[in-house]
Amino acid sequence: MKRLIRIGTLSLLLFPLIGSSQGNTPVVPGARIRVTALGAVGAPRSGTVVTTAADTVVLRLDSGGETVPIPFSGISLLEVSRGFRRHGGDGAKVGFLVGSLTSLILSCPPGKGCDAPPGSWERLSIITGVLAVGGLGMIVGAAAGSTVKTDIWEALPSSRWQLSILPIARYRLALSLRF
Repeated sequence: MKRLIRIGTLSLLLFPLIGSSQGNTPVVPGARIRVTALGAVGAPRSGTVVTTAADTVVLRLDSGGETVPIPFSGISLLEVSRGFRRHGGDGAKVGFLVGSLTSLILSCPPGKGCDAPPGSWERLSIITGVLAVGGLGMIVGAAAGSTVKTDIWEALPSSRWQLSILPIARYRLALSLRF
């Protein structure tokens, strides 16, 4: 009876571990993924998952739209797209910097210098012009940056670890590593 209780307790303790190792994979049809092959020299392939099997994922590539079967054994890195990010803030920063530097160079060309004394109207007009043109560059940069969008990629952990109960010599646990 004690033996049965131990086996039952052990199986209840292992149930969450086994369940979590076989959990829902985000590699489902319709998901956008990016795959880096083992020993790949070029860029990773990205596209939409068409179908999945136990050992293969069929991917419709973004470039050209062709479908390619990719075996899981040949994948070194698998990433899932978690949406898009727009770059309006980055464009605003670049626009302000470009606008301000352009205004400063045009107001005070190199070699001529700005010899106006501090606090003079001439120096104040240069500073105002730099800030105004920088603000205009910031608006243009934010508008241009918001049209650019990129994927947010999340790397999936490798599923190389596998916990299983093997019927070897009275219910011993086995931990295996897949290659």
